[in-house]
Amino acid sequence: MRWPAYVPENSGGDWRSRRRQALLAGLDLAGTRGIEIGPLADPLVRKSESDVRYVDYADQAALALRYANDPNVDVAGIVPIDVIWGGSTLRQCFRDELGFDYVIASHVIEHVPDMIGWMQEVASVLRPGGRLYLAIPDRRYTFDYLRRTTSLGELVDAFLRRSRRPTPGQVFDQAAHGAEVDLFTAWSGGLDAATRADRAKLRPALELATFAAEHADYMDVHCWVFTPLSLLEILVALVDLDLLPFRCISFQETQSYELEMFLVLEKADTGDAAAKATGRESLLPHLARVRGAEAGAADPASDPAPREIRTAWSRVGRRLRRIAAVSCGAVEAEPSFAPGTRLVAGPCPVPSASQLGRAYPPYRRIFDFPGKFIDAGHQAIAELPVDGALIQGPVPGFLRPADALALYELAYFSAGDVLEFGSYRGLSTTILCMGVHNAGRGVRICSIEKEPDFQEATARAVDSLGLDRCYRALPGNAADVIERLIAQGRTFAVLFVDHDHTYDEMRGTCRRIDKLLRPGGIALFHDFNDPRNVSDPECYAVHRAVTELVHDPRMTFIGVIGCSGLVRRSAP
Repeated sequence: MRWPAYVPENSGGDWRSRRRQALLAGLDLAGTRGIEIGPLADPLVRKSESDVRYVDYADQAALALRYANDPNVDVAGIVPIDVIWGGSTLRQCFRDELGFDYVIASHVIEHVPDMIGWMQEVASVLRPGGRLYLAIPDRRYTFDYLRRTTSLGELVDAFLRRSRRPTPGQVFDQAAHGAEVDLFTAWSGGLDAATRADRAKLRPALELATFAAEHADYMDVHCWVFTPLSLLEILVALVDLDLLPFRCISFQETQSYELEMFLVLEKADTGDAAAKATGRESLLPHLARVRGAEAGAADPASDPAPREIRTAWSRVGRRLRRIAAVSCGAVEAEPSFAPGTRLVAGPCPVPSASQLGRAYPPYRRIFDFPGKFIDAGHQAIAELPVDGALIQGPVPGFLRPADALALYELAYFSAGDVLEFGSYRGLSTTILCMGVHNAGRGVRICSIEKEPDFQEATARAVDSLGLDRCYRALPGNAADVIERLIAQGRTFAVLFVDHDHTYDEMRGTCRRIDKLLRPGGIALFHDFNDPRNVSDPECYAVHRAVTELVHDPRMTFIGVIGCSGLVRRSAP
């Protein structure tokens, strides 16, 4: 959720200024270095104010595509992202650039499947005394109104399991019990939980939770639900358990006719008994104050909102939306393939070396879809002329029809960017770009190519077909580019591996696949089924490298199509 999209009409800059002051209480930006997670189009700290790094789950272009049709987001104002926090930890993302003064996260922590682990990751990049600034929604005044508050046990369970996705139960809970809430009605005591419960939501919620349990798709929900009292009680317990490496600097409970609370935490030395005691003591006054306020709370109806607030809130959207979705540390923020996509290619034995090239299996679908072809683009590939078993199209290359059709299918159903290793003159690249373009999900093809001539030829081929918006060149040696991508926390839904086939190069790539390929993602290895893997093993070691790769229990061989072998990374 991104709060500024829900500013009451005619509230002007004063409201924004007051919110910023409350959230960033005590933060002197002069001469500081910090991180803001999920700034989107309205960062709380501007580059002109501080040496701030913007962190999100995707880069500026991908975010613009993601929110192109969202009326709550000023797409033109989305700021450039400095660090993409994906499969790597936050510390790995910043590597040697640590010791930050502050981290800001507004309406992020409730989405993180492992909240304890997330806070520990944040602490790892802060200097001693560095601060974490949080804005957290209050269950009582949001669409979580009907949900029960999160328990300590649920948080500990997620931490011990190192949760990477919301559980099916969390998906069910939000779908079944999420309810549109008018903020004024909530504060004036007009909400009745008993009458607002909707039994008609239960069956669809179960279907959604079942889908979450059976598929690798990441389904974003509020994993955690708090009130000021429940949050403070949990924080005290986490300090007692040596799980919270912070002490509390300030806490502002939800103010009248608002829906969020503000928390400022300072990094502490959890190994020191005195620091632990200080951490607990820093929370207790806030806990006592909130307990006292809730015990003696006045009738909400006796404290009516000013007329201008009632009028403003009657005009705004009632449902909160999360915009700044962030992949944080252990959180896998994106699915590999489009929701509802069902895999039909199943596990199978890896062919022996003696079987290579004896047959080139024709194209068979990897996912379930109606009809013989996905769309006209898919059919057009099947109808290209063939010369010596290779397709002949507007772009030169070496692909059998089966391999080309499989590439298009993987790209079409991909919900995340595709990474290509080796483009030659752009045949495979253009087929992948056609697939993602026709699917219309804003996915891009990132293509690694070390030869300048091939880079230029590929760029021309992509541009000639009007597919340049789907393409990003990654020039350089594959090993070097891979390390940069891993350092940036980049992950991909599909990998197409068709670069240097020597054993050292293939082994190096395969050993890094677990860092690049999302859970549920698929890697297609071209020339896996080529007999030269036997007759010329010095130059062709694709089969050998893939055979070693699938010894990893997370990797499953799912078949041969044409000259290619397919490997799927297991969903978490």
